[in-house]
Amino acid sequence: MTLSLFADCVLPACNHPVIEAGEVCPDCRLAFGDLLRETEQPALTAEQIATRDADTRDAYAAMVRGQEGEQRRNQQCWICEERRTCTRMSTGWECATCAAIEG
Repeated sequence: MTLSLFADCVLPACNHPVIEAGEVCPDCRLAFGDLLRETEQPALTAEQIATRDADTRDAYAAMVRGQEGEQRRNQQCWICEERRTCTRMSTGWECATCAAIEG
């Protein structure tokens, strides 16, 4: 983790610098325009933003880890690149044919 003199934009997944924590960066203001609305709630603090983002990252990582072994139709095998019924592996979707060759 690198230290910065500025806080990051309050919008999730944006790390553009802003002067104060809880603010939206100019790029996000331009991109989202009228979709952004001011609220009566106090701005999020840097700690609240870090907690929110860490919780989201942890939940996503747990979701991906938990799905290994799941089978799904019409997935592109990471080895042969064909669309088949594949099993989710740590490396990507893998079809039974490639798994048999590999194993």
